[in-house]
Amino acid sequence: MIVFGKIKSLNDTTANVEVEEHGNAVYECYILQPSTGKNKVDFPYHTDDLVCVILADRNLILGAIYSDIDTRDADAGEETIVNSAKKIYAKASDLFQFNDGANGGIIKNENLVNNLDKIKTYLTALVSATSTAIGATGATGSAGAKTAFDTAMSSQEITYENMKNDKVKH
Repeated sequence: MIVFGKIKSLNDTTANVEVEEHGNAVYECYILQPSTGKNKVDFPYHTDDLVCVILADRNLILGAIYSDIDTRDADAGEETIVNSAKKIYAKASDLFQFNDGANGGIIKNENLVNNLDKIKTYLTALVSATSTAIGATGATGSAGAKTAFDTAMSSQEITYENMKNDKVKH
């Protein structure tokens, strides 16, 4: 008999699968891993995955997962291409690279904001010092130059909006 069930627990070779249509009975099932002829095809089963089960003398989970989230582990040196997805999660121990990596690393938003705040503080101090220096020259017309400088700078403001793209996180 072929039924659907949810994985409740698993190890390397077996899984306990709960089958709702059998009154939530739990069956111990052997994980059937199909082969391409060259390599074993691994399916990353997780607790609560919905799977197809053959109930017989030896219960088997078929090599298919019915889930909203498709997960898999890539082998070292393997490349994975995702053509379309609602969300993509990836973990890498050393390097996670988009395209060919030619654009460098992703900027850490907090560090960028902190650095921009330092620049803003520096420029504010520079404007203040420049205004004071122009007024202190004592040269004819320095009061007019100071007024003109202060007027021009009073309408200038350093602002920046949220620079985060919440759809790409790291």
